[in-house]
Amino acid sequence: MQAGRTMGATRLRGAWHIVMPGALPGYLAGLKQGRAFSWRSLMAAEIIVSSPDLGVGLGQLLENGRNNSSMSRCSWPSS
Repeated sequence: MQAGRTMGATRLRGAWHIVMPGALPGYLAGLKQGRAFSWRSLMAAEIIVSSPDLGVGLGQLLENGRNNSSMSRCSWPSS
């Protein structure tokens, strides 16, 4: 920020052109990790909460394929 101010950048321009590009890799890494955790939680919830009324979710389908040792059962049924 000090180098940017020395070159004439205002506070807003310095934040936009210096701070934002510097923070972007960490921000994207956090988004990527958050997406992975949410996907894992969704799979766990679908495995735990299995009910005939809800139908078969992706997590339950994968769990059934794993229990039956059948990799072909780990995909959606064709219509």
